[in-house]
Amino acid sequence: MISLKGLQRAATAAEWQAGLRLAAKGQPREVRVSPGLAEYSLSEPPYALVRLQAEGASHCDCGQPYCRHLVAAMLSAEKAGTLRQLQAHSQQAASHAFAQAVESLLPEAPTLQIEPSLFIEDGQLSVSLRA
Repeated sequence: MISLKGLQRAATAAEWQAGLRLAAKGQPREVRVSPGLAEYSLSEPPYALVRLQAEGASHCDCGQPYCRHLVAAMLSAEKAGTLRQLQAHSQQAASHAFAQAVESLLPEAPTLQIEPSLFIEDGQLSVSLRA
């Protein structure tokens, strides 16, 4: 999942500013929120549906990458606390996948237990293992 800072770097200045204006007008309307997904609709032409996904790439049905609709939806999700929930879900899924990968590499030994921890903050990845 792209972070808000990552989106700001990826979007053009014009798209970022247009997204800020849409968010300030309250354009993104939350349609649905589940543990790994949040959907927002924008009713100002051109109409758009944005899917913010905890796992995988978020996208807008307008077809443009890093568009104003995605910017506005991300800003609205941040304001509502939904972005934090999606990021937590993403971190949990990544931690689970990492634990499974580590487990698959270790020989079967009933007395060996390793607790991996995976932390993602501002796009930086940290890993710790505890036996």
